[in-house]
Amino acid sequence: MRRRLVPPTVDAVIAVLLTVLVVAVTLGPARWYAHERHFVPALGVVLLLVGTLALAWRRSAPLTTLLVSAGALIGYYALGFPGGPNVLGPALALGTYAFLRGPSRAAAVGAALVAFDVLVDVVGND
Repeated sequence: MRRRLVPPTVDAVIAVLLTVLVVAVTLGPARWYAHERHFVPALGVVLLLVGTLALAWRRSAPLTTLLVSAGALIGYYALGFPGGPNVLGPALALGTYAFLRGPSRAAAVGAALVAFDVLVDVVGND
């Protein structure tokens, strides 16, 4: 079975569109989260941007893209910033990794990322 790769331009457009969606949906409601105004600081915005713009390289460097996107997501939530659809970046990166490298590898990497997230959550709550 031959797998056809999407041109890098299409990946870049998808990354930019997803970035706009994630940032807009996260920052909009975050202003009135729990009936109080909460602002996402610059570091939070940078993590949102990194986590989704990294998807522009999801086919040329799938594991690196997955690790960068998931790392930005874990860092974002570990710092206590408000929720949003920023899980879409790592989800798309994991799906791409599974398509390109196989489901067994993707399951192993996904399990390792979940374990790391749990570790960060446990250590962060002490």
